[in-house]
Amino acid sequence: MAPHPSQLVDGPMGGRVLQLTTEERQHLFMQQMLAEQARAITGQKPRVKHTLAQLLTDLNSRTLDTDGFCVNNTAYRSVEFDTMDSYLPSRAGISQLTEIRISNLTIETRHRGRYIVVQVAGDAKVLTCVNVVVEGCDGRHTQMQVYNLPRWKTYTQMFLKGQVVLVKEPFYKVSSTGIPSLRVDHFSDMVFLEGGDNLMPGAWSVGAGAMSAAACEGLGNLAMTQGIMQMNEAIRWYTKGLQRGPDAALKVSLLLNRCMARLYREEFELAVRDCDGALAIDEHNEKALFRKSRALYFLGDFKRSGNALMRILKRNPTSVEAKQELVVMRKRVMEELTGNYNFTAMVKLARENQSALSYDFADYTVPVQVGASKVSGRGLFTKKDVKAGDLLCCCRAFVNCHEKDNGISLKVNTQELTVTRQPGAHVAEFMLDKLRRIPSLLPEVMRLCNHVDPGVSTGGQAQPEVVNIENPIIDSFIIKDIARINGFSSHSYFDEFPGLRPASAASWSQRRPRTEENPFDPNAGIWILPSFANHSCVPNARHVIIGDMFVLRAAIDMPEDTEILISYTDPSLDFERRQTMLKTSWGFTCTCDLCHCEHMSATGPAKETRDQALHKIEEIMTRMASDGPTVEDAQTLKEEISALEKGYMFPATVVPRPVVGAQLLRLYSYYVALGMQQEAIAALHAVPGAFGALFDFIEGELQVFHLGWPHPDLVMAYARLAATTGLCPGPVADGWMNVAKTAYKIVAGEDETFEETFGELFAKIQGEGRGEVERMEEDTSA
Repeated sequence: MAPHPSQLVDGPMGGRVLQLTTEERQHLFMQQMLAEQARAITGQKPRVKHTLAQLLTDLNSRTLDTDGFCVNNTAYRSVEFDTMDSYLPSRAGISQLTEIRISNLTIETRHRGRYIVVQVAGDAKVLTCVNVVVEGCDGRHTQMQVYNLPRWKTYTQMFLKGQVVLVKEPFYKVSSTGIPSLRVDHFSDMVFLEGGDNLMPGAWSVGAGAMSAAACEGLGNLAMTQGIMQMNEAIRWYTKGLQRGPDAALKVSLLLNRCMARLYREEFELAVRDCDGALAIDEHNEKALFRKSRALYFLGDFKRSGNALMRILKRNPTSVEAKQELVVMRKRVMEELTGNYNFTAMVKLARENQSALSYDFADYTVPVQVGASKVSGRGLFTKKDVKAGDLLCCCRAFVNCHEKDNGISLKVNTQELTVTRQPGAHVAEFMLDKLRRIPSLLPEVMRLCNHVDPGVSTGGQAQPEVVNIENPIIDSFIIKDIARINGFSSHSYFDEFPGLRPASAASWSQRRPRTEENPFDPNAGIWILPSFANHSCVPNARHVIIGDMFVLRAAIDMPEDTEILISYTDPSLDFERRQTMLKTSWGFTCTCDLCHCEHMSATGPAKETRDQALHKIEEIMTRMASDGPTVEDAQTLKEEISALEKGYMFPATVVPRPVVGAQLLRLYSYYVALGMQQEAIAALHAVPGAFGALFDFIEGELQVFHLGWPHPDLVMAYARLAATTGLCPGPVADGWMNVAKTAYKIVAGEDETFEETFGELFAKIQGEGRGEVERMEEDTSA
């Protein structure tokens, strides 16, 4: 079986310190010197004045491979230099600021109380950020670097040559290439000026003149026909048309056309506002109601979306489109209320692992809520009694970067001379982009910030209670912190049981296995509600990511108001490895029961006993004949398993023993190969106990008191027990089957693929068992 991703990575999304070559370290020293030189001239004007030609030539010659660091950035896609302190976005209105020119900018300075107006003087280029050369009103030129934007052409289109941009409270600093640059980290610090704006310098003003509202609509319609890249241009023209004072009919048309462009751009809140504007004029406008329904659907407001459809059907009962949409809407509402999903369809999407696929499912969160935690800060709690295997929540990703949208990022710390690589290169950028499009989600995301209270930004400055959905002010540095701490790294679908499928049916995780050299998972994302779950190495819940969906199930029975704990690492890793990962990535030391017990037995006779037994088991596997195990091999393995168990100071209900469970499964396979059926069954019955399971047979029925620590090997044991007892149908066989499906549901997130996974195994075991019974009957009759 390919190792699970969490066995290979360090950090919340797989962060690792890069081992640098001598040449790379020299480049890092150069970056350190560059940063020190810049700090030395803080508050001074640049000593070298770059001409437009020099700046354009320099920008055109730079590539992603060489932009500021020598490591091949094409493989990493994102490089961030940790050489500056975070700073707040500007909250000042333009009327509160005074203008400054390029010639008056000083190095390493945030020019508070000022604004600057510049015009793009050349084509934008995406390297480690969006780079453009700009001209100021004083005729001087400089470089402008805009960070935290997705690498999409729709953003470079915003910086076309001739575009005029106002930057509030501009930050001027020396870039990683040594060129003084306007640095923009917060998108809301920029204002894109149009020809009619009062702040537009006269020489750069190209207005729309006396163009009519109808003419503006025509230009907007033309832009719409040119594809997604021109949707922003279409919105701009429709907005100009609305500013021309159109009559009622034309106003409705402009609003609905702008709504459609905003739907394409996934600006759903603004799309709803446009529909409401049209409905205020024509309350029964079917097109407005339908588009409002679509926008609300994508916002996850299924009830209001359905209400809009019902308004259509009330006046037009024959609307086929509205009826079809209402059927889909009701499915989402039922998912939201009951947690009944089509997991087969969900798994199929996940196995394809394509970012363009739409995970059209609602969020189910009925059994859980956020509350004050005794473990750390806030946590996730049960709202009612739950049973092992129950669905606690199933949430769609806030953002999920699939492999082609994702990549490995480098964080360069020139002070500590370290370079850290991790996946999720663009998670924060995707978050910022979504928040710009759907600003009302900002308060919900800000709840994940672990160093400020909800509603408070960096430095203790309060966020506005009501978010301005047309120009939201978003602190990019806080969002990047949230992404770093709360991001989940995952495969789109990780098959825990690959040995049961043919190679042609291998899941993404088996087609692209992780290795020590390449330990990073291709996908990374943010799931808001699940991020509140705190850590334990012996969790009471287990999560599985199926594509864009985060599936969280109870691993044990829990009463109401129990804090839900998940494992941030793989609990089967050794104590020291887990503690190192938790400390370096999340900044805490785990004190759960497992860590406490393992710490007590980390040295001394108990550990020596375990190590010796594992060493001898390794010797058995090494010397075992290629044609299979012998009876002596099986007996020796059994003895060493007994010795291994003696090396544990605490019961398996407190300290699970996955290593023992794995060896018992191996012993079972030896006995099966040797035809020792009774011994095989005995070994198989011992496996659940190694994972802390407690069960008994009472009045001919299986009674399970504790399912055991959720693990694929435990599921394999339960499935084999169900298959072997299935030869004699009855309460015991039914009991093992129910237990196997529940354990599978916890580990895999769903049980709809149980038959697909174990069907051949059941057929093989039961076929062999029936053959053995028939042989025994023949021997008896003879």
